[in-house]
Amino acid sequence: MIAPIMGTAVDRVDGPVKVTGAARYAADVAPPHLTHGYLVTSTVAAGTIRGIDLSAAGRSPGVIAIYTPTTRCA
Repeated sequence: MIAPIMGTAVDRVDGPVKVTGAARYAADVAPPHLTHGYLVTSTVAAGTIRGIDLSAAGRSPGVIAIYTPTTRCA
């Protein structure tokens, strides 16, 4: 017969490192040269874009590339 599991405390192998904050997760590892993307979307639901001034964004520290509907990668 199978022993009852409900209501029984079970020790977890990874419990101590998780509750002490010592556990390492995939998000804790940052490979060299890791970059992040950031989307800027319109606040107007049905507007028409007449132009985009990217000069200030291009001068910002850490900016590697700026993609728009006309410059994006295929």
